[in-house]
Amino acid sequence: MFHFREFRGLCREQNFTEIIELMRSLKDQDQLDDYFTCCSYISELINKNQFTPSPELVDFLYSFKTSDIDTSLNEKSNRIGIIIKDSLPFPAELISCLNRIEYIPVVFLIGKKPENSDFLSVLNELSIACEILEIEGSFDTHLELILKTLEEEKISRLILHANPADLEALTLTRAFPDKCITYHNRLPLISENTYCEQEDSLGQGSWKLNIAIPQFQYYSAILVNNGECLPDDVFKFISEGKLLLLNEDPLECMKELNEEQISKIVFIKNSQEYAEGLKCCREIILDSNNFQESLDLAFQYGLPIRFLEDGKTLDYDKVRNKYSLTKKFTTVLNHLYRTKSSFRKKMPRIIFFRNDSAAPIIKQLNRNISAALKHAGCPVFDAPIDSMVKASKEKDWKALKEIQINLMDRIHHFKPDQAIGYNDIGIFPNGDSHILEKMNIPFNGLFFDNPFYFWNNLKFCKRKELVRIFTLDRYFVEPLRQGGFNDTHYFPIATSMHHNLLKKSNLFDQDKFLFTSTIKPIREADEIAGEVSHKNDKEFIHYAMDKIINENIYRIDDILQSYRHFYSKDYVRFQREVWFKIENQCSSRLRIQTVEALKDFPMDIYGGNNWESIQLSDEHCYKGYLDYHNLNEAIRSYFGVICRTPLNIQDGIQQRILDCGAAGGLILTDYRPVLEEHFALDKELFVYRDNDELKEKAAFLKNNPAAAQKSVKLLRKKVLEQHTWDIRIQELINYMM
Repeated sequence: MFHFREFRGLCREQNFTEIIELMRSLKDQDQLDDYFTCCSYISELINKNQFTPSPELVDFLYSFKTSDIDTSLNEKSNRIGIIIKDSLPFPAELISCLNRIEYIPVVFLIGKKPENSDFLSVLNELSIACEILEIEGSFDTHLELILKTLEEEKISRLILHANPADLEALTLTRAFPDKCITYHNRLPLISENTYCEQEDSLGQGSWKLNIAIPQFQYYSAILVNNGECLPDDVFKFISEGKLLLLNEDPLECMKELNEEQISKIVFIKNSQEYAEGLKCCREIILDSNNFQESLDLAFQYGLPIRFLEDGKTLDYDKVRNKYSLTKKFTTVLNHLYRTKSSFRKKMPRIIFFRNDSAAPIIKQLNRNISAALKHAGCPVFDAPIDSMVKASKEKDWKALKEIQINLMDRIHHFKPDQAIGYNDIGIFPNGDSHILEKMNIPFNGLFFDNPFYFWNNLKFCKRKELVRIFTLDRYFVEPLRQGGFNDTHYFPIATSMHHNLLKKSNLFDQDKFLFTSTIKPIREADEIAGEVSHKNDKEFIHYAMDKIINENIYRIDDILQSYRHFYSKDYVRFQREVWFKIENQCSSRLRIQTVEALKDFPMDIYGGNNWESIQLSDEHCYKGYLDYHNLNEAIRSYFGVICRTPLNIQDGIQQRILDCGAAGGLILTDYRPVLEEHFALDKELFVYRDNDELKEKAAFLKNNPAAAQKSVKLLRKKVLEQHTWDIRIQELINYMM
């Protein structure tokens, strides 16, 4: 049995061997609460300069990986709740930090304040994962909803961003003395559990929470000599960014700063604290008065250097090549931190091509990918090509040339290591070759759709060794490799629908199924076959549409059996001119069949207005278009989501599955073989192979709500652990390095 008194005694004696053994036993026995208590106590002693850990102890503490913590806490459903009632700004970055060591935080926004919308905008811009509950009404309403959520979401700790004398805060802290932590910049109450930004704001008898979470990822660091005022160049820099100040005497070096500048500084006062800040910092600002010290820090933590005099930046590799390492690392601790931060040395500089005039879901994917790249520590140049696309459509060649020249200048200035674009965005013709080939920049294409539909641009890629294709559909890997793109990989889609989840809405019916898909106008095979000239093409269109619509055979290879010899030599033409017409129409037909199969189940249908021409059953209601930004709220507010995968996805995961899982919804989807690789079928998500099985599974779920709720929890856990954009981009970077 763990006794904290004995642990404190070991710390007083600095008996590192016994400390390590005790904490290892807590870890092995899954006693994480006690383990974190030990970590917090050690952190508190270190901050008070009352404890100096041995390299062996530091090595042990950092061997406890975040993934271990996440898995254990997710299994226990422990979560952090953040109640924001104070009008003072709450640091959005703290939510991101908490999410690294705990299950996605639940954020309560109390009352209707202008600051709430600003806060939500920051969360959306930074793509910070959390669940948002906006609560209005009376004091009793606030408490009722908070207490209900604490129980339903299994929240084990509450951070209260409120005045310590606030009645609701006092009520909660007295009701849950071991659960509540207040966060504010005022004088704390006696015996209050408080997390403060400034150590000197702690009153006598108060308690400071010490959690080793990185909060400096948006800061640049500078080392300033004791007793010296900050250089003039630093004053200008502070007005433009945020600074991590490494110095033991803040009064002198900060005496010329105004209040706004001081608010942009995080102050670290001794070298024992450097590691925690610097390993998550952005860069080192080089002050000529501390050249060697700054250089040593850059080497030690794998950070780039920015020179104040001219604003130039050296990445880690350039620093290593330009300067010799004159100070060797002599302790295990330094070696450990160098290893832990080594990935930062290799983070590629990315130019990310994006088309912000695209569909809403594509624009959201753009933001997700860009944010995930930045979260991973990659320098990113977002290159919007909207104006280029517009000029090309309008055949304004003069404007197009000027835009391209300007873009190339910016690319040359940024000096990217790699380029990324979805589908063929970023592949521009330059004569008979891909424009980036002239610059020797590898291009990574994330193909969310059938890659062969974009072959006109892919054929400009003469140096195929510079092109790496990631397709969300495993089926297309081999055909693309046969087409000369050997560096082709299966790359499942991901989601960010767990960002800023909303409460269930009264606008939706929680007893109904949800079906959201667009359909094309209905066309018969004769009409479609009339658009092609070759006899075999006409025959195949009739044959394929009959197989798909009447026999539920959707795989291209199965349908091609009798026509393989005809299309084998011209597979690209088959995909672009024949299969495109078939899958476009048949995907709509299958969606209509899915709706008709569930005619006896209450269901709301969203999508384009072509649904208005379809005769729906009395149990069904067409609700118009559902904006992608409102999808997560709808998912959580319906009983379940029915999914029908379009035929352009042969063996991949449809976006809707991951969005539904991340948002906490129940899903019933059509079968694809690849689903078995990622999910436990009929446990995490339910699948159907034909319309009869669809009706059986829908009835089963309606009659077994416990099984449905269990599926929701399991699917959400799986998606958040394996299928978010932050995770997927790390996998992408591994291919680049």
